[in-house]
Amino acid sequence: MPLMPNIRSNKFLRFASVGFLTSTICWLLYEALFAWNPLPEFREAAAWAISYGLTSVLAHYLHYRLTFDPNRSYWPSLWRTMIIYGSSLIASTFTDHWLAQQMPHRVAWVINMGSFGLINFFLLRYYAYLEPLSDPRQTSSHAGTDDPA
Repeated sequence: MPLMPNIRSNKFLRFASVGFLTSTICWLLYEALFAWNPLPEFREAAAWAISYGLTSVLAHYLHYRLTFDPNRSYWPSLWRTMIIYGSSLIASTFTDHWLAQQMPHRVAWVINMGSFGLINFFLLRYYAYLEPLSDPRQTSSHAGTDDPA
């Protein structure tokens, strides 16, 4: 009997777990950059953009290895992921800047990260990792397994 449960049994749970880890790292970087204040006129947005950008490559690697099918070629999924994360970075930096003007910047960070995290899940799953949309019985990118996604 394994000591750890099989976290590969639920794709969204795996995505959320990796997302929680990378978001925590992103948060720590955000706080350090916010304290450093690299662009005083855009303090929150600059801290957001830099921390989000830096953790994107880590997030891709961990999602590739743990969330989606690691038997696929790494490089095609990387460039598609970077398109998603790059677009998300641009859009989320604008929304973070706007939200931080409306509410405390840490609340804005949580709302922004949660919103874009959910959007990214679907974009990563169906575009970056090319999992089919059409067959609801397709429960896993691991063909031939009984792994419920």
